[in-house]
Amino acid sequence: MTRAASLHKPYYIDSIEEWQAFVKERNSQPYKKKLKAYSEIFNSPNKHSLKDNGVAKVLGPERRGSIRGIGFGATPSKLNALVHNHSLQTQVQELRNEIKELQALFQVKNRSIEEGDNVSGKPNIS
Repeated sequence: MTRAASLHKPYYIDSIEEWQAFVKERNSQPYKKKLKAYSEIFNSPNKHSLKDNGVAKVLGPERRGSIRGIGFGATPSKLNALVHNHSLQTQVQELRNEIKELQALFQVKNRSIEEGDNVSGKPNIS
């Protein structure tokens, strides 16, 4: 066995015969088809699709009215709406935080302007 081949040899193969059987199996057409099918599953373009994820491919289609891992009554459209709703809630919270920061900045600027007016002797008109 060459040095390059021995680097790729799995730890559980001890003899030359086992290595030859391993190589023969890995070069067979059924193994290549299986490998291609697995690579298509894992390299699918839509990673968030419930129909095309790895679990759905292995376990088969969903029962009507349920989603694996979520339970009865959850449908793909309800799940998409829930995810979208969560995203919107996160955006609203971020905007609220930004408004609070801007209000605090506005108050600080207002105070500094008022203090500057009082120091210069100008009357404070409120």
